[in-house]
Amino acid sequence: MRNFLLGFLFTFASSWAAELDWVHYQFEEGYLKINTDKICTVDTSYINCMGGEGLAYYSQLDTNFAVVFRAESRKLEIYAMPLDTATGAAYQHTVAQILRNEFMDLQNWGILDMSKDSAQKLIDQFVKETSEIQFTYRLLKKECETDKSQCRATLKVDGYDGSLTDRTHELLPQKKFPDTNSSDSASVPLSLRSNLTNETNYRIKPGTPYQLFDMNGNFIENGIWQGSLSVRKVPTIIRFKDGRNVLH
Repeated sequence: MRNFLLGFLFTFASSWAAELDWVHYQFEEGYLKINTDKICTVDTSYINCMGGEGLAYYSQLDTNFAVVFRAESRKLEIYAMPLDTATGAAYQHTVAQILRNEFMDLQNWGILDMSKDSAQKLIDQFVKETSEIQFTYRLLKKECETDKSQCRATLKVDGYDGSLTDRTHELLPQKKFPDTNSSDSASVPLSLRSNLTNETNYRIKPGTPYQLFDMNGNFIENGIWQGSLSVRKVPTIIRFKDGRNVLH
């Protein structure tokens, strides 16, 4: 009876995990120019560069999503991770938003050998922020730029299951945030310390989306900037959509 219950629970958990959102976007050979020399120049304190073969890490936009980029196959994979509902964890973004963000990070890191403007136009053409692309695999080709019907998505129900496997999960690092140093802001992840400024010296246009973090880089909430933010008992960092961070 005990073995039966354990088997039932394992089957239930496995089937539930398989339903977590995922998306795979692959580019045909020659469509993207990839600079493999740049792969392991990223911050390897929280990114596994897989010996120069790709990247595996948790998205800094929302660490409830895992990201895997395979250089040889030119494939970008996004996976929603199981949530610990007991802690109030929640997905703050869609797989489409994560995919767009990670594509632009690949350009920013120099792994995609193309200008920021070109990368932005390319991802805008194929993925909108509101796109419903979960549970899909898509192979993108040059000809898709003029005829999008040439790049139809393959759905999970069509026989393609791209959910997170144990082998892929093993690629992910233990750390979700970059290492910190011993400076005055040592408790703040590197990604949040960049462009850190004082709120009184920085003006943001009302209506700008932001994310709020504590000084350890833990996500607190999303919001829309209305010109001010109520003061909390402890210091926080506001990350605005333009990438600049404000000490609050």
